Amino acid sequence: MKKRIELQREVSFVDFHSHVLPAIDDGSPDVDTSIEMLHMLAAQGVKKVVATPHFDATIISPSEFIKMRNESEGFLRSTIEKRGMSADLPEIFVGAEVFYFAGISRSETIRELCIGNTDLLLLEMPFFAWNSSVVNEALDMRGNLGIVPVIAHLDRYFPFQKKEVLEKIFNSDVLVQMNTEAFIEAKTSRKVLKMLSEGKIDFIGSDCHNLSLRTPNFDKAVDVILKKNQFDDLCEICEFGNEILMD
Repeated sequence: MKKRIELQREVSFVDFHSHVLPAIDDGSPDVDTSIEMLHMLAAQGVKKVVATPHFDATIISPSEFIKMRNESEGFLRSTIEKRGMSADLPEIFVGAEVFYFAGISRSETIRELCIGNTDLLLLEMPFFAWNSSVVNEALDMRGNLGIVPVIAHLDRYFPFQKKEVLEKIFNSDVLVQMNTEAFIEAKTSRKVLKMLSEGKIDFIGSDCHNLSLRTPNFDKAVDVILKKNQFDDLCEICEFGNEILMD
């Protein structure tokens, strides 16, 4: 706890995956919940949070989604300003958690869903063993569209991916986001800490959805990382996240 508090004074944490926008997906149901989630993240040392509501191309078009997202984001920001909380809460950047679909590497409209002013797109991969065509589709996004895919919560795919498939991801230009819960849970903690030390993780995200079952838990993950004396590894990720969002 003491180490984390000291670190919070030195390092600006970035939550690269969250569902803090109100009433747009299965995340925050209302603006009050969103603000409380942001308060929790601020107390945990998070200075920047990327809001990534779910996007599924089989359900909604990018233009319709962006309209909904803009309305949700606008309402949240105006409420924060009216309540005089702007200085107390993390800076919000918007993007989307885009569910993979065949042909995504050739879909120009997907570019609109990149995070902030970056060329990074948070990509939720299928929840089954990926074959070469699925992996290549993700890898081709950079060459075809100039979009850099960030594989969302890679930890969730561990149970059904072959080692060589994951290694292909690590050895490519694709970036990797790991959920905070992966550092906290015993079944994955050791593996992701090793990956962190090997430079295979680019971003950490809470993937927070609400105030009950999937709450902001950045602090618990940071405590685990610091307990393993991986301060420098954590700082490197934080610095990278801050630099990316400054562009």
